Amino acid sequence: MCGSLVLWQTRKQPTVLLSTSEAEYKALCNLTSELMWLKQWCQECGILTVDKLIPVHEDNQSCINAAKGDCNLNNKRMKHIDIQLHFIKESISSSFVELVYTPTFDMLADFLTKSVNRTSLSRALDTLGVLRLGDRGDVENKDLD
Repeated sequence: MCGSLVLWQTRKQPTVLLSTSEAEYKALCNLTSELMWLKQWCQECGILTVDKLIPVHEDNQSCINAAKGDCNLNNKRMKHIDIQLHFIKESISSSFVELVYTPTFDMLADFLTKSVNRTSLSRALDTLGVLRLGDRGDVENKDLD
């Protein structure tokens, strides 16, 4: 919202999933339900008045294809998906969310859940606008001087 991080959550999934596409698909469904709640809350508070598509960035193309209905869900990797998880398809068809392919390199939040190298971490923090605090609480950013 306004270019800022509003909601972030990480937790161990309670079920074992058979493929990364299935795991990403489940995460997309969870995200979509959280976005619906957040959008409704913002509308009730008068923060959000425009009804626009919410872009959701995803780096797994088979997950995007499954959510859009472009692939056969009877294939061996995706056939075990619970019917409740097809909630994402309804959200796409009702123009609530828009899935946007974003290469893994450009996924800024990866450092929150994965091990990344120093360069990727620095790039993500700079892009997100996170400032480094010094030992005494002063901000170490030469651009601010």
